[in-house]
Amino acid sequence: MTIQKQNRSDILADPVSQRYKIAVFRALCTVLNEEDAKTAAENWVQNYGKGGSVFNGLNLYVRTTCQTYDKVGSQRELIQEISRALLSRDAAHVPRANPEPILTRMDADMMSVSSLSGSEIKTVEFAGFQVLLLSLLAELKLNDVALEKACRKFLLDVVQNLPWSETQQNQVVTLIDTGSAIQTRSYRSGQLKNLIQYLTAWISENLGQSVATKIVERALINASSTKAGQACHPGEFI
Repeated sequence: MTIQKQNRSDILADPVSQRYKIAVFRALCTVLNEEDAKTAAENWVQNYGKGGSVFNGLNLYVRTTCQTYDKVGSQRELIQEISRALLSRDAAHVPRANPEPILTRMDADMMSVSSLSGSEIKTVEFAGFQVLLLSLLAELKLNDVALEKACRKFLLDVVQNLPWSETQQNQVVTLIDTGSAIQTRSYRSGQLKNLIQYLTAWISENLGQSVATKIVERALINASSTKAGQACHPGEFI
Protein backbone atom coordinates (compact mmCIF):
# COMPACT_ATOMS: atom_id res chain seq x y z
CA MET A 1 0.00 0.00 0.00
CA THR A 2 1.45 3.33 -1.05
CA ILE A 3 1.50 6.08 1.58
CA GLN A 4 0.97 9.40 -0.12
CA LYS A 5 2.76 12.50 1.16
CA GLN A 6 -0.52 14.33 1.74
CA ASN A 7 -1.57 11.54 4.10
CA ARG A 8 1.53 12.14 6.23
CA SER A 9 1.36 15.93 6.39
CA ASP A 10 -1.35 16.15 9.03
CA ILE A 11 0.48 13.66 11.21
CA LEU A 12 3.69 15.66 11.07
CA ALA A 13 2.12 18.90 12.37
CA ASP A 14 2.46 17.90 16.03
CA PRO A 15 5.82 18.61 17.78
CA VAL A 16 6.25 14.93 18.76
CA SER A 17 9.14 13.37 16.82
CA GLN A 18 8.20 13.08 13.15
CA ARG A 19 10.06 9.83 12.72
CA TYR A 20 8.07 8.06 15.41
CA LYS A 21 4.76 9.34 14.05
CA ILE A 22 5.61 8.13 10.58
CA ALA A 23 6.71 4.79 12.04
CA VAL A 24 3.45 4.35 13.95
CA PHE A 25 1.41 5.43 10.93
CA ARG A 26 3.12 2.94 8.64
CA ALA A 27 2.70 0.15 11.16
CA LEU A 28 -0.99 0.98 11.51
CA CYS A 29 -1.37 0.71 7.73
CA THR A 30 -0.62 -3.01 7.94
CA VAL A 31 -3.96 -3.48 9.72
CA LEU A 32 -6.07 -0.38 8.96
CA ASN A 33 -6.89 1.55 5.82
CA GLU A 34 -4.95 4.80 5.40
CA GLU A 35 -7.73 7.08 6.60
CA ASP A 36 -8.27 5.11 9.81
CA ALA A 37 -4.50 4.78 10.27
CA LYS A 38 -4.12 8.56 10.05
CA THR A 39 -6.80 9.07 12.71
CA ALA A 40 -5.32 6.37 14.94
CA ALA A 41 -1.82 7.86 14.57
CA GLU A 42 -3.15 11.25 15.67
CA ASN A 43 -4.66 9.54 18.71
CA TRP A 44 -1.24 8.09 19.55
CA VAL A 45 0.33 11.56 19.24
CA GLN A 46 -2.26 13.19 21.48
CA ASN A 47 -2.57 10.52 24.16
CA TYR A 48 0.39 8.15 24.12
CA GLY A 49 3.42 9.56 22.32
CA LYS A 50 4.25 12.44 24.67
CA GLY A 51 5.56 10.48 27.66
CA GLY A 52 9.13 9.76 28.66
CA SER A 53 9.17 6.83 26.25
CA VAL A 54 7.45 6.19 22.94
CA PHE A 55 6.51 2.80 24.41
CA ASN A 56 4.44 4.35 27.19
CA GLY A 57 0.95 2.84 27.17
CA LEU A 58 1.61 0.92 23.95
CA ASN A 59 -0.32 -2.19 24.99
CA LEU A 60 -3.33 -0.09 26.01
CA TYR A 61 -3.13 1.93 22.80
CA VAL A 62 -3.08 -1.15 20.57
CA ARG A 63 -5.92 -2.80 22.48
CA THR A 64 -8.07 0.36 22.29
CA THR A 65 -7.27 0.89 18.60
CA CYS A 66 -8.17 -2.67 17.67
CA GLN A 67 -11.43 -2.43 19.61
CA THR A 68 -12.30 0.91 17.99
CA TYR A 69 -11.78 -0.34 14.45
CA ASP A 70 -13.13 -3.87 15.01
CA LYS A 71 -9.69 -5.44 14.58
CA VAL A 72 -9.46 -7.32 17.87
CA GLY A 73 -8.09 -10.36 16.08
CA SER A 74 -5.18 -8.26 14.77
CA GLN A 75 -3.99 -7.01 18.18
CA ARG A 76 -0.97 -9.29 18.35
CA GLU A 77 0.04 -8.47 14.77
CA LEU A 78 -0.29 -4.72 15.33
CA ILE A 79 1.73 -4.58 18.53
CA GLN A 80 4.48 -6.53 16.74
CA GLU A 81 4.48 -4.09 13.82
CA ILE A 82 4.52 -0.99 16.03
CA SER A 83 7.21 -2.41 18.30
CA ARG A 84 9.35 -3.29 15.29
CA ALA A 85 8.78 0.18 13.81
CA LEU A 86 9.69 2.04 17.01
CA LEU A 87 12.76 -0.12 17.56
CA SER A 88 14.00 0.49 14.04
CA ARG A 89 17.29 2.40 14.21
CA ASP A 90 15.84 5.36 12.30
CA ALA A 91 12.21 4.76 13.34
CA ALA A 92 11.28 4.75 9.68
CA HIS A 93 10.49 1.10 9.19
CA VAL A 94 8.46 0.23 6.11
CA PRO A 95 6.48 -2.97 6.77
CA ARG A 96 7.37 -5.80 4.43
CA ALA A 97 4.87 -8.08 2.74
CA ASN A 98 6.17 -11.05 4.76
CA PRO A 99 7.99 -9.55 7.76
CA GLU A 100 10.15 -11.65 10.01
CA PRO A 101 7.95 -12.27 13.04
CA ILE A 102 8.81 -10.72 16.38
CA LEU A 103 8.50 -13.28 19.13
CA THR A 104 5.56 -13.07 21.47
CA ARG A 105 6.42 -13.58 25.14
CA MET A 106 5.22 -17.18 24.97
CA ASP A 107 7.18 -17.83 21.77
CA ALA A 108 10.32 -16.32 23.29
CA ASP A 109 10.00 -18.47 26.40
CA MET A 110 9.62 -21.60 24.30
CA MET A 111 12.60 -20.79 22.05
CA SER A 112 14.92 -19.57 24.79
CA VAL A 113 17.64 -21.90 25.98
CA SER A 114 17.28 -22.54 29.68
CA SER A 115 18.35 -25.02 32.26
CA LEU A 116 15.92 -26.96 34.39
CA SER A 117 13.98 -25.27 37.19
CA GLY A 118 15.17 -21.80 36.28
CA SER A 119 18.75 -22.53 37.29
CA GLU A 120 21.45 -20.04 36.39
CA ILE A 121 23.00 -20.20 32.95
CA LYS A 122 25.81 -18.06 31.58
CA THR A 123 26.09 -16.99 27.95
CA VAL A 124 28.96 -14.87 26.66
CA GLU A 125 26.47 -12.69 24.79
CA PHE A 126 24.55 -11.65 27.90
CA ALA A 127 27.79 -11.13 29.84
CA GLY A 128 29.10 -8.89 27.06
CA PHE A 129 25.79 -7.05 26.91
CA GLN A 130 25.90 -6.43 30.67
CA VAL A 131 29.32 -4.80 30.68
CA LEU A 132 28.49 -2.63 27.68
CA LEU A 133 25.14 -1.46 29.05
CA LEU A 134 26.67 -0.61 32.43
CA SER A 135 29.61 1.15 30.77
CA LEU A 136 27.24 3.27 28.68
CA LEU A 137 25.23 4.24 31.76
CA ALA A 138 28.41 5.03 33.70
CA GLU A 139 29.71 7.29 30.92
CA LEU A 140 26.33 8.96 30.64
CA LYS A 141 26.30 9.60 34.40
CA LEU A 142 29.71 11.27 34.18
CA ASN A 143 28.30 13.57 31.55
CA ASP A 144 24.92 14.33 33.14
CA VAL A 145 23.58 12.68 36.31
CA ALA A 146 19.98 13.74 35.70
CA LEU A 147 20.06 12.50 32.13
CA GLU A 148 21.46 9.15 33.25
CA LYS A 149 18.48 8.75 35.59
CA ALA A 150 16.13 9.65 32.77
CA CYS A 151 17.89 7.11 30.58
CA ARG A 152 17.36 4.33 33.13
CA LYS A 153 13.64 5.14 33.24
CA PHE A 154 13.53 5.18 29.47
CA LEU A 155 15.20 1.76 29.28
CA LEU A 156 12.79 0.29 31.81
CA ASP A 157 9.83 1.60 29.80
CA VAL A 158 11.23 0.11 26.61
CA VAL A 159 12.14 -3.29 28.06
CA GLN A 160 8.78 -3.72 29.77
CA ASN A 161 7.02 -3.14 26.45
CA LEU A 162 9.20 -5.38 24.31
CA PRO A 163 7.69 -8.64 23.00
CA TRP A 164 10.13 -10.69 25.08
CA SER A 165 9.38 -13.37 27.61
CA GLU A 166 8.80 -12.15 31.16
CA THR A 167 12.04 -13.78 32.30
CA GLN A 168 14.02 -12.09 29.53
CA GLN A 169 12.53 -8.75 30.51
CA ASN A 170 13.16 -9.25 34.22
CA GLN A 171 16.82 -10.10 33.68
CA VAL A 172 17.46 -6.77 31.96
CA VAL A 173 15.22 -4.83 34.35
CA THR A 174 17.19 -6.24 37.30
CA LEU A 175 20.43 -5.32 35.56
CA ILE A 176 19.27 -1.72 35.07
CA ASP A 177 17.95 -1.45 38.63
CA THR A 178 20.81 -3.12 40.50
CA GLY A 179 23.82 -3.28 38.20
CA SER A 180 23.86 -7.09 38.05
CA ALA A 181 21.61 -9.93 37.01
CA ILE A 182 21.46 -13.72 37.20
CA GLN A 183 20.70 -15.20 33.80
CA THR A 184 18.23 -18.08 33.57
CA ARG A 185 17.10 -17.46 29.99
CA SER A 186 19.08 -16.79 26.84
CA TYR A 187 18.10 -14.37 24.08
CA ARG A 188 17.27 -14.80 20.43
CA SER A 189 19.87 -13.42 18.02
CA GLY A 190 19.54 -9.66 17.70
CA GLN A 191 17.33 -8.99 20.73
CA LEU A 192 20.02 -7.47 22.94
CA LYS A 193 21.69 -5.72 20.00
CA ASN A 194 18.42 -3.97 19.11
CA LEU A 195 18.10 -2.67 22.66
CA ILE A 196 21.66 -1.29 22.68
CA GLN A 197 21.12 0.38 19.32
CA TYR A 198 17.93 1.96 20.57
CA LEU A 199 19.79 3.19 23.65
CA THR A 200 22.59 4.77 21.61
CA ALA A 201 20.00 6.47 19.39
CA TRP A 202 18.36 7.92 22.54
CA ILE A 203 21.71 9.21 23.79
CA SER A 204 22.37 10.81 20.42
CA GLU A 205 18.97 12.48 20.37
CA ASN A 206 19.47 13.93 23.86
CA LEU A 207 23.15 14.93 23.69
CA GLY A 208 23.85 15.32 20.00
CA GLN A 209 25.81 13.02 17.72
CA SER A 210 29.26 14.35 18.62
CA VAL A 211 28.91 13.89 22.39
CA ALA A 212 27.07 10.59 21.95
CA THR A 213 29.89 9.23 19.78
CA LYS A 214 32.47 10.04 22.47
CA ILE A 215 30.34 8.39 25.17
CA VAL A 216 29.90 5.25 23.09
CA GLU A 217 33.60 5.11 22.23
CA ARG A 218 34.65 5.39 25.89
CA ALA A 219 32.08 2.78 26.91
CA LEU A 220 33.37 0.41 24.24
CA ILE A 221 36.95 0.83 25.42
CA ASN A 222 35.99 0.23 29.06
CA ALA A 223 33.77 -2.75 28.29
CA SER A 224 36.38 -4.30 25.97
CA SER A 225 38.94 -4.31 28.75
CA THR A 226 36.82 -6.65 30.90
CA LYS A 227 36.91 -10.44 30.80
CA ALA A 228 33.33 -10.54 29.50
CA GLY A 229 34.14 -7.93 26.90
CA GLN A 230 37.05 -9.97 25.64
CA ALA A 231 34.88 -13.07 25.31
CA CYS A 232 32.14 -11.18 23.44
CA HIS A 233 33.35 -7.92 21.92
CA PRO A 234 30.98 -5.05 22.81
CA GLY A 235 31.30 -3.68 19.30
CA GLU A 236 29.06 -6.56 18.15
CA PHE A 237 26.13 -4.78 19.78
CA ILE A 238 26.68 -1.40 18.14
